[in-house]
Amino acid sequence: MFFSDPTPNGKHPRSEASSSQRSIPLLFGALTLLCGPLLPVRAQESIGGGTVAMPAVGPAPSFGIGGPGMVLVKNWHFGTKGTIRNYADMNANFFYHDQFGTIGNGTNYGAVTVAPDAANALYNQPIEGVNSPPVRQFTADSLKTLLTSLHGATRVDPNAHNAGCGSFMAKWQLPKGGSLLGRSIVWETRVRYVTPPYFWFAIWTAGNKWKWDGGAQGAEHDVVESFGFDNGAGDAYKNFDGRLWHVNTVSMPSRDTVGYSDWSKGMAWGGVKSFDASQYHVWTWQYNKDNSFAMYVDGVLVQRGSDYHWTFGSKATDEPIDMDFLFDGGWGHTQIGSVDHPLPTSAFDGKFYEWNYSRVYLSGDKAPQEKAFHGPHSLPGVMQAEDFDTGGQTLSYYYRPLSPAGNHAHRSKELVSLEACTDIGGGYDVTGAKPGQYLKYTVNAARAGSYGVAFRVSSTAPGGSFHLEDVKGVDLTGPVPVPNASGASRWVTVNASVTLPAGPQILTLVQDSSGFNLHWFRFGAPVAAGLIPDGRYKLLNGKGEQALDVGAEKTDNGSGLDLYAFKGQANQLWTLHHLGGGVYAIVGVGSKRALTVGNGSVVISDFLAEPGQKWMITGSAASYKIKSIMNGRLLGSDSAGHLGLAVDAGQPGQLWKIQPAP
Repeated sequence: MFFSDPTPNGKHPRSEASSSQRSIPLLFGALTLLCGPLLPVRAQESIGGGTVAMPAVGPAPSFGIGGPGMVLVKNWHFGTKGTIRNYADMNANFFYHDQFGTIGNGTNYGAVTVAPDAANALYNQPIEGVNSPPVRQFTADSLKTLLTSLHGATRVDPNAHNAGCGSFMAKWQLPKGGSLLGRSIVWETRVRYVTPPYFWFAIWTAGNKWKWDGGAQGAEHDVVESFGFDNGAGDAYKNFDGRLWHVNTVSMPSRDTVGYSDWSKGMAWGGVKSFDASQYHVWTWQYNKDNSFAMYVDGVLVQRGSDYHWTFGSKATDEPIDMDFLFDGGWGHTQIGSVDHPLPTSAFDGKFYEWNYSRVYLSGDKAPQEKAFHGPHSLPGVMQAEDFDTGGQTLSYYYRPLSPAGNHAHRSKELVSLEACTDIGGGYDVTGAKPGQYLKYTVNAARAGSYGVAFRVSSTAPGGSFHLEDVKGVDLTGPVPVPNASGASRWVTVNASVTLPAGPQILTLVQDSSGFNLHWFRFGAPVAAGLIPDGRYKLLNGKGEQALDVGAEKTDNGSGLDLYAFKGQANQLWTLHHLGGGVYAIVGVGSKRALTVGNGSVVISDFLAEPGQKWMITGSAASYKIKSIMNGRLLGSDSAGHLGLAVDAGQPGQLWKIQPAP
């Protein structure tokens, strides 16, 4: 069953002086990733000056994220044996308010941040030992932030703001991000939490300018956010223990590869089937100088995307903004009904957020660059799967768990799983497929056009699929299914098509599922491009200009479609793939499933290159027609505005505007 907070269109207003407000449909799920023991402290650790020229002393990024050449510039290791040992260190390095000078996300959070003393407090801000008991405790290897009542209240209420917390924000900030900064960023934080009902937890980064005018303007990435919602009777409908969470961008959700409208399904995309928030976990954010990004928990990729600009307005040409680093261990939210409930103060007893460390890395001047291996690969032509680009983990590939370096002499420095290939021609194949893993290849297309691509694959389990993306993360092929050939040594060829511009470019092969191996892929000679270039579009119906929309943001096979006012959400965006001869596959950006004729209706389903998933697009400008190859009927709306298929009657509802989407 599907649950969300009762707010219009699932959206919440946001003021200039506030930060993230989200209302996200929630689905229960069962979740216990386990981390290893606390890492030993190195005596020579230092906080660092915040630049590559003035680095910190401390460990390299965990799990190889960012690849070699990342420089530690900030090392906040909490605890009496760390670099942030006491209140003096905290006061020197952190504020007790957000980037807009508020202590409760405007007036949205139920608990407000408590300052340690008057010298570090804003006007009227609660102070430890004056308005509340202590909210921060240092252990040998951590900082615990607590929840408490203010002014001796025995019952706390989000709307009364009579609860206090120990949230904080780094004083150090970056002046820009992404391509504007010119360096890649890795930010990792190790934390655990034991929480009461209606808690609010977030590790996030955002800029110093923000406006909500029906859509977010600014920049914000939630490395993780979780809150203790109550959506009905029974524990399955509650998240008091923090076992569910989401990771995503805020101002440009269409840039996210993984949808978290259903938190448990988003987590499952990365293979996170269980999660114990009371154990330590490492949350990592990677934001590259090419404006691509990724989020990880314990080294597992749980979100990725590209073309995200750190500007006020989210476009490349908009005003650059700075980057702040925020740590929220709070409670309640006045704008989200599922956590807007009072509690007795005793519910805070024994509850805490425990911060072990947080570290920021920047790519150094000598950081490795992604480069072609045995390439660039000329198209048309054959590429061996094992000839992916050099550069290392998260730069030229992402694999988990990492294989030992030198697992095959062919790529002795890389950590991708290779094996001797049993297919004709021998050599190596790439094995160990898992959802979200990817490999990048630098190619050089002889000329622009639609290329047929043959992939040589074997399967070890049913249901395998993958797809190709361009450098901006646009899906070029839709899901390419791998037939169940009943064994890793039985090789078959599957086919797809991609439309490419001429010249050098990077293609990314993304594994959508487990259970298959890849030997090679062969690009044929290009044919003429389709009427509309492959890419991401919004489809606006000629009657009322409403957008083609997957109802309720669903992503399941068989989900129905509707027409709805365009809001820029992923369920309203579609990727067009020219299959040749003016015929297209139309694949949902949010669902990764194809527009399909099924039993007379139109739904979304896995792309299998069936006739019901092929659409002829004709016309021009504001008057395109989208015709099913299977039955010759046009996609459109009837006189009542209902979406469906009908014979061509020359009606406005059978015409479409197909416009590029961000």
